[in-house]
Amino acid sequence: MADQLSTSLKVGWGFGSFGSITMMYLTSFFALFFMSTFLGIDPAIGGSILFFTRLLNIATDPLIGLWSDRTNTRWGRRRPFMFAGGILAGLACISLFNVPNFESQSLLIAYLSVVMVVYFTAYTIFNLPYLAMPAEMTQSYHERTSLMTWRVIFVSAAGFAGLWLAPTIVKLAGGGRGGYETMAVIMGFLLMASMIFAVFATRNAKFTSFEVPNYTLMEQIKTAAANRPFVLLSVAKLIQLTGLACTTATLPFLVKYGMDSSTIPGWLVALGIVSLLSAYGLILNGASIITLPIWTYFAKSMEKHHLFVIAIAGYGICGLTWWFADLSEPFIVYALRCIALGIFTGGVLLTGQSMLPDAIAYDHVRTGLRREGIFSGIYSFVEKIALATGPLIIGFLLSFMGFVESTGESVQQSESAIRAIYIGIGLLAPFFALASIPFLLMYDLTEDKLQIDTA
Repeated sequence: MADQLSTSLKVGWGFGSFGSITMMYLTSFFALFFMSTFLGIDPAIGGSILFFTRLLNIATDPLIGLWSDRTNTRWGRRRPFMFAGGILAGLACISLFNVPNFESQSLLIAYLSVVMVVYFTAYTIFNLPYLAMPAEMTQSYHERTSLMTWRVIFVSAAGFAGLWLAPTIVKLAGGGRGGYETMAVIMGFLLMASMIFAVFATRNAKFTSFEVPNYTLMEQIKTAAANRPFVLLSVAKLIQLTGLACTTATLPFLVKYGMDSSTIPGWLVALGIVSLLSAYGLILNGASIITLPIWTYFAKSMEKHHLFVIAIAGYGICGLTWWFADLSEPFIVYALRCIALGIFTGGVLLTGQSMLPDAIAYDHVRTGLRREGIFSGIYSFVEKIALATGPLIIGFLLSFMGFVESTGESVQQSESAIRAIYIGIGLLAPFFALASIPFLLMYDLTEDKLQIDTA
């Protein structure tokens, strides 16, 4: 088959997801917690920093996407951007958690804001061209699903790195602020290496070099908005990822203040599972990888958006069980919840990621234009807004209900503050996940429709 991709190419491209998703894990899970418990920043202010620094990418995302669309080099349109983004991402990661001591909190907030702008811009420079590649690499509906299977594998690997390796490094490095500093250096070099590896591993990937008509950015966005499947998928992902961001922002607070890590069996501690957070990362991502072939099998016999609905419904229902978690919960119950969430997470990742290049390919069918970058830019903007809104909601919720920030010392949180944590992860997060389903039910891009329109 002309559009069939080699396994080495799929693996090489998928490897890039390890770096970009690790970046998201580090900020989504640890940034708000780090600022509130080690830098003495009020959760509402920390959430606002995360929100507004991501909001600045409103302009950069579509512009970088459009820039990559109009770039022609011997490396193709995408890989030069990926290389630059990978280098910058590693340096920004190190700077994010290695924070100088400032005399005033205003200078501290200014430093964090600048570093986060650089951090999210680096993510954009790498991730937009990266996500634009699959629609160029193959025109096969099912081959894109196979390609995304490898992406999900490395997304899960990033979950291991972000939720098991990172907190383990923090603990082994002595914990506290110093532990986070060491973790950032190691993780920064790891994510940089994976991004650069993907650049060279995709050197033989098919790429297009069609001239894009000289439309303005607003004209590009206007015509992109006429792509109904893309719009519906973007709205669904906006809502769904906002719920995911509520989970990731809240979970470190939950395992510290609302649950008991001493319930972890000794044999798991001996394997390096030093906290409930690292157990979450290991079990959830393990379940996701193990069940991925099952989701891939059904993706070949069912329409992807139908499978997406099943996966997100299961994920949302399982998420509601966080409301009933407490200090007395046995570890086996916690582990079973993580397994169930991991199973459905694999389905959500596979179907959602494979539907994006389908929707982008549909634009080429409709218009004859090659503008994968602009679509990836819009999609990345949606992703960033969602991942910024979650911490903003949680930050204000914690602050409103009396959470006390600290600079590393032990703080006894009020019952109201603890309740805010459960509201965030056990009610708000599942609500957003389930609220995305109506938009997925309206999605109508099928394999048959794509083939008919192509013909």
